[in-house]
Amino acid sequence: KQWYQRRVAITAGTDPGDEVILIEPHFDSYSVVVEVCGGKPVYVPLKPDGDPTNANNWVLDKAEFEGAFTSKTKLLMVNTPHNPIGKLFSAEEMEFIARTCEKHNV
Repeated sequence: KQWYQRRVAITAGTDPGDEVILIEPHFDSYSVVVEVCGGKPVYVPLKPDGDPTNANNWVLDKAEFEGAFTSKTKLLMVNTPHNPIGKLFSAEEMEFIARTCEKHNV
């Protein structure tokens, strides 16, 4: 059921030529659905900062994340916990993500 809801969100929010930001690693079907809709996946990787076996050591590079947004960006897929690594985004990280999306009208 959750996968269906995410697929509907991508399909409803993506038109041909739109860019969709996907935080890596991500569920492999996300990029396929974006491409089927005529959109372009834009990848922003989480990077380990310390022991990579600790899910919370995976971090989002703020500059890289913000730099992924363009005038064509229409959607961001974010999960918390973030699969497949199980990272829980902190309140600070979620606030940054929200502020960045608001700034870019996404």
